Amino acid sequence: MPGVQRDIVSTILIPTWSQGQTGRGQGGWTSARFEEAVGRPLSVALRSPIPLDCELEVVDAGGDSWAVGFDDGDRWRVVLEGRPAGRSFGVTDVVDVELATQARARADVDPSRHVAPLCFSCGIQHDSMRVHAGPLHDGTGRFATDWTPPARWADGHGHVDAATVWAALDCASGFYVGGNPTGRSGVTVQYEVELLAPVRADEPHVIVAWSGRWPGEWDGRKRGAGSCVFDAEGRLLARSDSFWVAPAPI
Repeated sequence: MPGVQRDIVSTILIPTWSQGQTGRGQGGWTSARFEEAVGRPLSVALRSPIPLDCELEVVDAGGDSWAVGFDDGDRWRVVLEGRPAGRSFGVTDVVDVELATQARARADVDPSRHVAPLCFSCGIQHDSMRVHAGPLHDGTGRFATDWTPPARWADGHGHVDAATVWAALDCASGFYVGGNPTGRSGVTVQYEVELLAPVRADEPHVIVAWSGRWPGEWDGRKRGAGSCVFDAEGRLLARSDSFWVAPAPI
C-alpha cells in the first residue's frame, strides 16, 4: 500500500514509444529493464498491464525475488515479478535469411486482427521494427522473420540494446502463439531471455519462433513458446523461453 516502507532497488520509466499493446508497455522491453535494474539473470512473471510514462519501483521482495510496481490509488500494484533465471531453452535449426523473408511475407498483419498495431517492435506503423513472424513452409510448424535492427537501437559499438532484443523475441513468439487455425492469441505471463553474443544493427538476422521446450498445441488456454535470433551466418545470438495464456472467453 502507499506509504508502506519498501526496499527499493531502482526505478524504471516506460516511455510511450516503447508500448506493446496500445497504451501498455511492451512486456519484453520492460522485462529486460527489470533484469538490468536487478543486475542478475531473471525469469520474469508479467502480472498486470504495464503503465506508460509512470515511474515504476523495482523492489527487493526477499527470498531471492524482486518485484516491479507502483502506487495505484490505495494499493501498490505489482506489474512484474522476478526470480533467478532457470536457463532452460528449446533448441531449433537455423533458417536461411531468404526463407525467413518469405515467411515474413506470410505473416498476418491485418490491422483488424493485429493485437498490438502500435507496438514499436511488431506494429504496423512506419517506425515499427516490423518483427512480423510468419509460417515456414518446411513442415516443422515454426514461424520466422528476417530482421535488420535499425541503427537507432544501437550503442556506440553498433550493438543493439538488450531490451530491444528482448522485445523482438517476445513479438516473434507472439506471432507463433497466435498463428493457428483457431485464431486464438495469448498474452505473455512468463518470460526469460539469454543473450549469447551481440546483435549488430543494420545487419540482417533471422528470428525463429516455435514451441520451444513446450508441447506444440494449446493446453486449454495455455501455450509455451521459444524463439531465437541467428545472424546471417547461422550463429545463435539470443534465445528465449515464454509461457502464454489466452484471454478468458467473455
